[in-house]
Amino acid sequence: MNQQTTLPAVCGIFAPLLTVALWAVASVLRPGYDQLAHKGSELGTGQNSIVMNVNFLVTGMKNRDLTELESLVWNKNLG
Repeated sequence: MNQQTTLPAVCGIFAPLLTVALWAVASVLRPGYDQLAHKGSELGTGQNSIVMNVNFLVTGMKNRDLTELESLVWNKNLG
């Protein structure tokens, strides 16, 4: 496996774990936040919003890398 496919694969493995961990940290830092009653995006505003905003950024980067990996694999199989 080359480096072009390894990095997106690693992102695909660890980004969901990081997403859940950051979501849990952000919800603990927000007094009165209930994961069953509130939306996760509410954690992106107010005090300590940096935690969830970093979470959104990491998730977006993960999705971009996985899209590039899919494109590489698709083009390799066609060519």
